[in-house]
Amino acid sequence: MKSLQPREKMLLTVAIAVVGVLLAYLIIFRGYIGGLKSLESKIEQKRVELKNFEVFWDEYRGIKEFLPSLESRLAENDYSLLTELEALSAKANVKDHIDSMQDFSKPPNEFYPESAVRVKLKELTLDQLVRYMYNIEHSSTLLRVKSLVVERSYTNPELLDAQLEVSAFSQLAPAQRSSGGTMGPATLRAKSPVTK
Repeated sequence: MKSLQPREKMLLTVAIAVVGVLLAYLIIFRGYIGGLKSLESKIEQKRVELKNFEVFWDEYRGIKEFLPSLESRLAENDYSLLTELEALSAKANVKDHIDSMQDFSKPPNEFYPESAVRVKLKELTLDQLVRYMYNIEHSSTLLRVKSLVVERSYTNPELLDAQLEVSAFSQLAPAQRSSGGTMGPATLRAKSPVTK
């Protein structure tokens, strides 16, 4: 530094100052860019959360609108699922193919007590099976085929044997709703199994 001319010393000092300013600016700018990226990431996250909430809200409104029609199809307390399934089998022309119908217990449900019947069918066509299941699913009472097992008939390989588990649902009585109680599967249980 001692060998430098005053003008050179001034230029060197200015250069050092400029470099210092640039370094300080870069440090501050990088911190700002990092904060900006973090903010953009949070905004995008909130945008996704809002989109998910909108989807959830649409589903909720759909369920809320559908619920009254669903509850109108719930079974009455004196409803017989066995009788209903037998009537539906006659409608589908498969009554003669019923090997057995047996009700069985389901775990208690806090909101919609469920009863179930296991139906065994013998030597029927695929068309007959599909028609019977369609009648069940589109019954005026809310019924659901919970499981289905199909295999070739042992006596006639061109026909089918099938086993269905069908459930019906009822609504809790107001007193049971208010007390938080539950109703067991016996709510909808028929008086006796029907066998062929």
